[in-house]
Amino acid sequence: MQNYTVLDTRYELYGDCCLYHTAMEHSFSMKAPHYHNDYEFYFLIRGNRKYFLANKICDLTPGDVLLIKNGEPHQATLDTDLPYERYLIHITPKLMNSICKEYRELADFVYTRSLKLKEETREELMEIMCLLQKEFDTRDDYSKSMIKNHITRILLLLHRAANQPGHEVALTEKNDIRLQNSINYIVEHFNENITLEQCSKIAYMSPSHFSRLFHQLTSLSFKEYLNKIRVEKACEILQERDISITELALNVGFNSSSYFSQVFKSIAGTSPITYRKNNRK
Repeated sequence: MQNYTVLDTRYELYGDCCLYHTAMEHSFSMKAPHYHNDYEFYFLIRGNRKYFLANKICDLTPGDVLLIKNGEPHQATLDTDLPYERYLIHITPKLMNSICKEYRELADFVYTRSLKLKEETREELMEIMCLLQKEFDTRDDYSKSMIKNHITRILLLLHRAANQPGHEVALTEKNDIRLQNSINYIVEHFNENITLEQCSKIAYMSPSHFSRLFHQLTSLSFKEYLNKIRVEKACEILQERDISITELALNVGFNSSSYFSQVFKSIAGTSPITYRKNNRK
């Protein structure tokens, strides 16, 4: 069944952010993860959505929000015929950095996270969305400053919500919980000799069933995902330490430095040596 858009209000870049208000008659799933150069704020108003980002499964219900750091791959994975409605804001790094300079408590907060909002916070957020949309429509001499103020208010509102009990987005599907346990194990034990059979046992699934659901969730095979995590960890080490490529390969779970370099280049787009040269802190 094709997607049917019943509402699609789009405001392209203005005041260093974009605003989208969309309602779909039918849900859809993304074929592969994607990312943006901007920060993304996602506010689900109606329906249910499932996202995979930052190695977490997020089972979203109305009132849940995602704050996604720029460059963070993410993917909507739920494929049903249920309608949904959401607000989406893209915030440029320029605007985000400006806000974080004024409100330093936000500097360590604006990373990828999911939050479940209480009803009063949800209602306040809806009010801000309407005010934000009004400024995109008005576009007078004050609008850009007002937009910045509204974005700041949203971030402070989320920061407050994150420090309240019961703000975590919970998983409701048994398979999601089991897959998340396996993903956690991969992230924690990436430098060990992890096998698909081990992770399928953690998920209480057969290897074939685990492989199918894992690929459905991440768009990657088990081996591709494990290599992705290992390369991400290798990138972190290369930014922080002087270390030989052979030692680095062993530290992140590869037995062969040549195979590690091959996998690293296929994922990061460059060799480990070049990556270290260009990204050393």
